[in-house]
Amino acid sequence: MRTTTTNNVIIPDEVIRHVAPSVFGLGQDSKRTSDAYQFYPTSEVMNGLRASGYEVTSVMEQRVRANGGEERYQRDTRKHCLRFALRDDIGERFSRESDDPTRPEIVLINAHNGTSSYRLMAGVFRLVCANGMVIADTLFNEIRIRHLSTSPDDVIAASLRIAREAPTVMASIDAMRGIQLDENKRGELIERCAIARFGEDYTDKVIPRTLMRTWRCEDAEDKSLWRTFNILQENLTKGGTRTLERHNHRAIKGIDSNTKLNKELWDIAYSYLPN
Repeated sequence: MRTTTTNNVIIPDEVIRHVAPSVFGLGQDSKRTSDAYQFYPTSEVMNGLRASGYEVTSVMEQRVRANGGEERYQRDTRKHCLRFALRDDIGERFSRESDDPTRPEIVLINAHNGTSSYRLMAGVFRLVCANGMVIADTLFNEIRIRHLSTSPDDVIAASLRIAREAPTVMASIDAMRGIQLDENKRGELIERCAIARFGEDYTDKVIPRTLMRTWRCEDAEDKSLWRTFNILQENLTKGGTRTLERHNHRAIKGIDSNTKLNKELWDIAYSYLPN
């Protein structure tokens, strides 16, 4: 998978085109889609969101190889993922807004080869660790729009519905920040997240203490639900946790698998909030 995340800078079209030419695709894969397929490039949705004040902060494109090693799908129809943030939430002002700058984002997944509808989800970006999270459906449901009798305006409108949920997302984060975990609760959270990533036999696959390896002093000192969840999410999705053979686990790079795990981890953390 090719990916570019600028953390706190707007990604221009030339970089998006280089990383994910499928965003500017010229048509669907006719061998894998029906005659009813309604094609319009993701770039039209992207430009519509820009007109509403949003910019691209992350772009990914997924490559899938067949058994013979050749590309399974036409390049300009591959699955891709874009993350959008409000223009005013990107840049120096955002980085100075608090000691832990965090912003809501719109996550858009699409493909033109029959492997994905338009998928729209709420996301969160934490600047200090360049972590991009995906909010689980327990908070509010992902929106899916099939490529049938739709227009870019339909996807843009649905994206903006996701954006309007930002206050709910940020309130949940504030609630997580306010919950301090004792060692028993932290251990339980680590176990549940490890099972989500590695399965019930996770102790045969990973050294549990490496799941809480911190890269920043402030993360090590903060025992809140939010910081503990962030540490686990970063280590479990970006890789680097140690196996029993002393190898490092790889990052999860597939768009679908990364999204699925992110949602599961959010669900687990969210379950610790009071009803």
